[in-house]
Amino acid sequence: MFSVTLLPTGLLQIYDNINNGFWHARSNAFWNRDIIQTPGNIRLLPDTLIILGSLALLLFMLKAMFNLKPTDIRSGQPF
Repeated sequence: MFSVTLLPTGLLQIYDNINNGFWHARSNAFWNRDIIQTPGNIRLLPDTLIILGSLALLLFMLKAMFNLKPTDIRSGQPF
C-alpha cells in the first residue's frame, strides 16, 4: 500500500503543489488524473481479498462463540 499508492501519489501531489499551488494539488482536477487513479484501481483486488479474509474470520469467531460447550466444573473437582 505504501510503495505502490501512497508514496507515488504523495510525491506527485508535492510536485503538483510546487508547480500549480496548494489549491490545485487538493482539487478534483488532480485526483481525477489517470496517473493517480490507476494505482488506486490496482489496489482493488488485494483490498478485496483482505476484506473477504476478515469477514471469514469474523464469521468463524461468531460461529465459535455461539457453539461453545457449557462448562461443567464443580467445586472441589480437579480440572
